[in-house]
Amino acid sequence: MVGSIHDSLLGEPLIKAEYCVVIPAEPPHQRRSFQPCAPTDARGHFLLEGLPRGRYEARWFCWGRQWIGFGRWLGVDTLVVESNETIELNLLVDGTGCDQEPIRVRRGQFAGHYSYGFEHSRFRLEELPEARIWVELGSVDWSQWPDDLVETDVGYPCVYVEWIGKLRGPGYYGHMTVSDHQFTVDSIIGVRAAESSECDR
Repeated sequence: MVGSIHDSLLGEPLIKAEYCVVIPAEPPHQRRSFQPCAPTDARGHFLLEGLPRGRYEARWFCWGRQWIGFGRWLGVDTLVVESNETIELNLLVDGTGCDQEPIRVRRGQFAGHYSYGFEHSRFRLEELPEARIWVELGSVDWSQWPDDLVETDVGYPCVYVEWIGKLRGPGYYGHMTVSDHQFTVDSIIGVRAAESSECDR
Protein backbone atom coordinates (compact mmCIF):
# COMPACT_ATOMS: atom_id res chain seq x y z
CA MET A 1 0.00 0.00 0.00
CA VAL A 2 1.19 3.52 -0.83
CA GLY A 3 -0.53 6.70 0.28
CA SER A 4 -0.35 10.18 1.71
CA ILE A 5 -1.91 12.20 4.55
CA HIS A 6 -2.41 15.95 4.11
CA ASP A 7 -3.90 18.73 6.23
CA SER A 8 -7.19 19.73 4.58
CA LEU A 9 -6.93 23.28 5.96
CA LEU A 10 -3.37 24.15 4.93
CA GLY A 11 -3.06 21.70 2.05
CA GLU A 12 0.33 20.61 3.40
CA PRO A 13 1.60 17.15 4.33
CA LEU A 14 1.23 15.80 7.86
CA ILE A 15 4.67 14.66 8.93
CA LYS A 16 5.05 11.70 11.33
CA ALA A 17 1.36 10.82 11.18
CA GLU A 18 0.78 7.06 11.10
CA TYR A 19 -1.43 4.74 9.06
CA CYS A 20 -2.21 1.53 10.96
CA VAL A 21 -3.96 -1.71 10.14
CA VAL A 22 -5.85 -3.65 12.79
CA ILE A 23 -5.00 -7.35 12.62
CA PRO A 24 -8.23 -9.38 13.17
CA ALA A 25 -8.63 -11.29 16.41
CA GLU A 26 -7.65 -14.94 16.33
CA PRO A 27 -8.08 -17.72 18.89
CA PRO A 28 -7.01 -18.48 21.52
CA HIS A 29 -6.30 -14.90 22.67
CA GLN A 30 -9.07 -13.12 20.73
CA ARG A 31 -7.13 -9.84 20.78
CA ARG A 32 -6.66 -7.36 17.98
CA SER A 33 -3.42 -5.45 17.42
CA PHE A 34 -2.60 -2.21 15.63
CA GLN A 35 0.39 -3.51 13.76
CA PRO A 36 1.77 -2.88 11.28
CA CYS A 37 1.84 0.94 11.21
CA ALA A 38 3.46 3.12 8.56
CA PRO A 39 4.70 6.66 9.45
CA THR A 40 4.51 9.51 6.95
CA ASP A 41 7.68 11.15 5.67
CA ALA A 42 8.49 14.82 5.01
CA ARG A 43 6.12 14.79 2.01
CA GLY A 44 3.29 13.15 3.95
CA HIS A 45 3.78 9.84 2.10
CA PHE A 46 3.68 6.38 3.66
CA LEU A 47 4.42 2.84 2.49
CA LEU A 48 2.95 -0.30 4.04
CA GLU A 49 4.14 -3.67 2.78
CA GLY A 50 3.56 -7.33 3.51
CA LEU A 51 -0.17 -7.36 4.31
CA PRO A 52 -1.67 -10.77 3.53
CA ARG A 53 -4.91 -11.01 1.63
CA GLY A 54 -7.90 -10.17 3.79
CA ARG A 55 -10.29 -7.60 5.19
CA TYR A 56 -8.95 -5.16 7.80
CA GLU A 57 -9.91 -2.15 9.85
CA ALA A 58 -7.53 0.72 9.03
CA ARG A 59 -6.94 3.76 11.23
CA TRP A 60 -4.72 6.80 10.93
CA PHE A 61 -3.59 9.16 13.66
CA CYS A 62 -1.13 11.89 14.60
CA TRP A 63 0.83 12.73 17.73
CA GLY A 64 0.16 15.89 19.73
CA ARG A 65 0.87 17.26 23.18
CA GLN A 66 -2.74 16.94 24.32
CA TRP A 67 -2.84 13.26 23.29
CA ILE A 68 0.45 12.08 24.78
CA GLY A 69 0.71 8.31 24.88
CA PHE A 70 -2.03 7.43 22.41
CA GLY A 71 -2.25 10.10 19.73
CA ARG A 72 -5.26 11.62 18.05
CA TRP A 73 -7.34 9.45 15.75
CA LEU A 74 -7.90 11.17 12.41
CA GLY A 75 -9.99 8.58 10.62
CA VAL A 76 -11.06 4.96 10.27
CA ASP A 77 -12.18 2.83 7.33
CA THR A 78 -12.33 -0.74 6.01
CA LEU A 79 -9.38 -1.97 3.98
CA VAL A 80 -9.70 -4.97 1.62
CA VAL A 81 -6.44 -6.47 0.37
CA GLU A 82 -6.40 -8.76 -2.65
CA SER A 83 -3.32 -10.75 -3.59
CA ASN A 84 -0.56 -9.13 -5.66
CA GLU A 85 -2.02 -5.64 -5.86
CA THR A 86 -0.87 -2.17 -4.90
CA ILE A 87 -3.43 0.04 -3.16
CA GLU A 88 -3.09 3.82 -3.34
CA LEU A 89 -4.81 5.98 -0.74
CA ASN A 90 -4.63 9.78 -0.37
CA LEU A 91 -6.20 11.17 2.82
CA LEU A 92 -7.25 14.73 3.72
CA VAL A 93 -7.69 15.30 7.46
CA ASP A 94 -8.07 18.07 10.03
CA GLY A 95 -4.51 18.34 11.28
CA THR A 96 -5.16 20.93 13.99
CA GLY A 97 -3.06 20.13 17.06
CA CYS A 98 -0.87 17.54 15.35
CA ASP A 99 2.83 17.85 16.10
CA GLN A 100 4.66 18.81 12.95
CA GLU A 101 8.37 18.86 12.22
CA PRO A 102 9.65 21.10 10.93
CA ILE A 103 7.38 23.94 12.05
CA ARG A 104 6.48 26.03 9.02
CA VAL A 105 7.28 29.75 9.07
CA ARG A 106 5.87 32.13 6.48
CA ARG A 107 6.62 35.85 6.34
CA GLY A 108 4.25 38.20 4.54
CA GLN A 109 1.28 40.54 4.73
CA PHE A 110 -1.78 39.29 6.59
CA ALA A 111 -5.21 40.74 7.36
CA GLY A 112 -8.03 39.84 9.72
CA HIS A 113 -9.81 40.57 13.00
CA TYR A 114 -7.73 40.76 16.14
CA SER A 115 -9.05 40.76 19.69
CA TYR A 116 -6.40 41.37 22.29
CA GLY A 117 -6.12 40.58 25.94
CA PHE A 118 -4.14 38.22 28.13
CA GLU A 119 -6.11 34.98 27.97
CA HIS A 120 -8.33 35.59 24.96
CA SER A 121 -5.93 37.13 22.46
CA ARG A 122 -6.77 35.87 19.00
CA PHE A 123 -6.08 36.82 15.40
CA ARG A 124 -8.68 35.49 12.96
CA LEU A 125 -6.82 35.30 9.70
CA GLU A 126 -9.03 35.53 6.61
CA GLU A 127 -7.22 32.73 4.80
CA LEU A 128 -7.23 30.42 7.86
CA PRO A 129 -10.56 31.21 9.56
CA GLU A 130 -10.58 28.11 11.80
CA ALA A 131 -7.01 28.46 13.05
CA ARG A 132 -6.41 29.83 16.55
CA ILE A 133 -3.54 32.31 16.21
CA TRP A 134 -1.67 33.86 19.11
CA VAL A 135 -0.12 37.27 18.40
CA GLU A 136 3.28 38.51 19.56
CA LEU A 137 2.98 42.27 19.14
CA GLY A 138 6.66 43.17 19.44
CA SER A 139 7.29 46.91 18.98
CA VAL A 140 3.83 47.90 17.75
CA ASP A 141 3.23 51.60 17.08
CA TRP A 142 0.16 52.11 19.27
CA SER A 143 -0.42 55.60 17.85
CA GLN A 144 -2.05 53.88 14.87
CA TRP A 145 -4.61 52.18 17.10
CA PRO A 146 -8.14 53.70 16.89
CA ASP A 147 -9.88 55.07 19.97
CA ASP A 148 -13.44 53.93 19.17
CA LEU A 149 -13.01 50.22 19.86
CA VAL A 150 -15.76 47.65 20.33
CA GLU A 151 -15.41 44.69 22.67
CA THR A 152 -15.89 40.99 22.12
CA ASP A 153 -18.32 38.97 24.20
CA VAL A 154 -15.48 38.27 26.67
CA GLY A 155 -14.71 41.95 27.11
CA TYR A 156 -11.63 42.43 24.96
CA PRO A 157 -11.20 45.08 22.24
CA CYS A 158 -11.44 43.98 18.63
CA VAL A 159 -9.99 45.62 15.54
CA TYR A 160 -9.53 44.84 11.86
CA VAL A 161 -5.83 45.01 11.08
CA GLU A 162 -3.45 44.59 8.17
CA TRP A 163 0.13 43.97 9.16
CA ILE A 164 3.41 42.39 8.10
CA GLY A 165 5.03 39.63 10.10
CA LYS A 166 5.82 35.95 10.48
CA LEU A 167 3.19 33.20 10.79
CA ARG A 168 4.51 30.10 12.54
CA GLY A 169 2.83 26.74 13.06
CA PRO A 170 1.19 24.42 13.60
CA GLY A 171 2.32 23.99 17.18
CA TYR A 172 1.44 25.11 20.71
CA TYR A 173 1.48 28.82 21.53
CA GLY A 174 0.10 31.49 23.80
CA HIS A 175 -1.61 31.31 27.15
CA MET A 176 -1.91 27.66 28.26
CA THR A 177 -0.59 26.74 24.77
CA VAL A 178 -4.15 26.63 23.41
CA SER A 179 -3.28 28.36 20.11
CA ASP A 180 -2.09 26.29 17.16
CA HIS A 181 -0.29 29.13 15.34
CA GLN A 182 1.68 32.22 16.32
CA PHE A 183 1.96 35.49 14.43
CA THR A 184 4.88 37.82 15.21
CA VAL A 185 4.21 41.40 14.13
CA ASP A 186 6.95 43.33 12.31
CA SER A 187 4.93 46.38 11.25
CA ILE A 188 1.34 47.60 10.90
CA ILE A 189 -0.03 48.69 7.52
CA GLY A 190 -3.42 49.82 8.76
CA VAL A 191 -5.94 49.28 11.54
CA ARG A 192 -9.57 50.28 12.09
CA ALA A 193 -12.25 49.72 14.67
CA ALA A 194 -14.41 46.70 13.86
CA GLU A 195 -18.16 46.30 14.03
CA SER A 196 -19.43 44.20 16.91
CA SER A 197 -20.88 41.65 14.46
CA GLU A 198 -17.40 41.17 12.98
CA CYS A 199 -15.92 40.29 16.34
CA ASP A 200 -18.32 37.57 17.46
CA ARG A 201 -16.28 34.68 18.76
